[in-house]
Amino acid sequence: MELAAEHRTTGSRRLRPALILTASIAALTMAVAASAQAAPNVAKAWGLNNYGQLGIGTTEGPEKCSGSSESENQESCSTVPVAVSGLGGVTAVAGGGGQGARGHSLALLENGTVMAWGFNEQGQLGNGTKASSDVPVAVSGLSEVTAIAASNMHSLALLKNGTVKEWGELSSGGDSDVPVEVAGLSGVTAIAAGGDSSLAVVSGGRVMAWGSRPLGNGTNAGSTVPVAVCAVGTVGPCPSGPYLEGATAVSASVVHGLALLSNGTVVAWGNNSEGELGDGTETASNVPVAVTGLSGVTAISAGGLGGNGFNPFSLALLSNGTVKAWGDNFEGELGDGTHTGPETCEGFPCSKTPVAVNGLSGVTAIAAHGRHSLALLANGAVMAWGSNEFGALGIGTSTGPEPCGFVTEGGCSTTPVAVKQADAVIKGIGAGDDNSFAFGSPGPPANLPEAGRCVKVAVGSGKYSGAGCTALATKTSSKKYEWTPASVTEKLAFSGSGLETTLTTAGHSTITCLAANISGEWTGAKTASVNVEFQGCTNAQGQQCQTVTNPQNKSEIALKGVLGELGYIKYEEVEGKPQIAVVGLDLKPQPPMTQLAEYECTGSTETGHLEGSVIGNIGPIDKMTTESNLHYVATKAGKQNLEAFQGSPKDTLMTSFTSGPEAKGSGASSLNIKEYKGNNAAPVEIKAK
Repeated sequence: MELAAEHRTTGSRRLRPALILTASIAALTMAVAASAQAAPNVAKAWGLNNYGQLGIGTTEGPEKCSGSSESENQESCSTVPVAVSGLGGVTAVAGGGGQGARGHSLALLENGTVMAWGFNEQGQLGNGTKASSDVPVAVSGLSEVTAIAASNMHSLALLKNGTVKEWGELSSGGDSDVPVEVAGLSGVTAIAAGGDSSLAVVSGGRVMAWGSRPLGNGTNAGSTVPVAVCAVGTVGPCPSGPYLEGATAVSASVVHGLALLSNGTVVAWGNNSEGELGDGTETASNVPVAVTGLSGVTAISAGGLGGNGFNPFSLALLSNGTVKAWGDNFEGELGDGTHTGPETCEGFPCSKTPVAVNGLSGVTAIAAHGRHSLALLANGAVMAWGSNEFGALGIGTSTGPEPCGFVTEGGCSTTPVAVKQADAVIKGIGAGDDNSFAFGSPGPPANLPEAGRCVKVAVGSGKYSGAGCTALATKTSSKKYEWTPASVTEKLAFSGSGLETTLTTAGHSTITCLAANISGEWTGAKTASVNVEFQGCTNAQGQQCQTVTNPQNKSEIALKGVLGELGYIKYEEVEGKPQIAVVGLDLKPQPPMTQLAEYECTGSTETGHLEGSVIGNIGPIDKMTTESNLHYVATKAGKQNLEAFQGSPKDTLMTSFTSGPEAKGSGASSLNIKEYKGNNAAPVEIKAK
């Protein structure tokens, strides 16, 4: 059951005189039900833009990326998310592309229509022309669409009635610049597009495939009509069965297909030169094989370059919020911290079985395409890893953060890094060959939240009408207040105290303190210098615990000169106006310090090093007041109630232990302060709206 594979060499892999990048899969489409009153979801895009696939009204810029200082390729790109022009009400996004990085993009809107932009030589925009567009255009004649998929030169839409429309370079043969129905399909529940082929799950979980190989039907030939994928273990063609059943989702690259089954396992078929089938071998299969060691899978995504099929890899999201990856790892696609292993396939780094993507938890969605991947976290943060040659990681550069691949290809990240996207509340993600997408509701203003004062001024000279500076004045007669952000020169001080405080570290003795005193002053609109003193501290054995740098103060653990940063715990708009705003203060080491405190307990030879950061609610907000309350709450040992600001990666407390030069382990930590009450030395406002 071997499939003919296109083998790569160091001379052919991607050392090229001109840009040759291709799309490989139907990007994960993710529909999110939107409240009728919620602010319409907008879309962001970043990465390669040589054919307008970012949808920003130009193919020139906004930046130029080459991926390496030694590369001659200088292509239009954006290394940070930018707004796709004119889109509102987005519920899913998808990216495709073909030979020469001729990428196109799709967005599904909440009214059931589809918009498209980018390259259009084969009619893949579906608007009745073959003219490319650097802004979204409506796909002709579509309504009641529930899912979308895009690949090399074609696009798919799943309709509410269970039928599928296709346009561009059709998997069934020929081109069409408007959507046409795929014959012989009904009761479809999920779709995917990969290379020049397409997949559909029909009622009962049977998988249908059409287009060029691999189709998983026991042959190495393509088909212009949908054919059923064979059951696992089938030998040879299966025109009469047995068929693969129980599938709930599908994904595909140019060279392999994936299906998620209702029991939480995954099967794969196609080429396997990079271990992309995940069965522990490099043997291709034209019928499905079981991916080794996976259970509890909730989503899948297949990656790899399009026209040539290089760099194939696969992702699986597990029910515990972690991610596994397998296949090619030449440019950090597996996110396991290397680009040199853990195994080799045909002389290139790979993994033939699933390995854990480093440092990810709380993941709700995944998207793989080309040579990079995205993960959406529960708090709205987007993480990315793999190739960054044209800015697809969204971190503000295309030349790092690490070198990998061939010298001309520049940067990658072998572990997940945070995408820069503070101005939107992300609800879904998608990926193209060398670009990425996210959609969500408009985020909070970039300058908020901040500390400062709302002061009354002469009528007509202010911007705000009310004493909280939350409503802009519309008439000259109501312009009575002005906002002044906090600054280091104003010395806006605060202080307060709480009762019993516990510092808990998983697997270690809990430290209980009789009281907590917090004081500090605002050094800027978003920052404060904070001092924390925990008094009357003892461990579970009743031994006194105190700061190493001030041991004479028995049973006192002090955090001096800590950096406090304001951020949104939650921000949400309804009908374009902020309705929910919850603000937090994150306590972290003040650079160049790397830890919050060092402490030791009487009778112990170990020193505890408190590291990371801890977030607590701060209030009241949006009013001038002398009241200043902080709430640091733990839910259990090593688990803080708040672990990240909205749209930011998790950043939590951890304590590591040493005895002299010897490391003695570490554990996740949490802080709980009871009944904290505080005051500002003078009225201050935490402005959130």
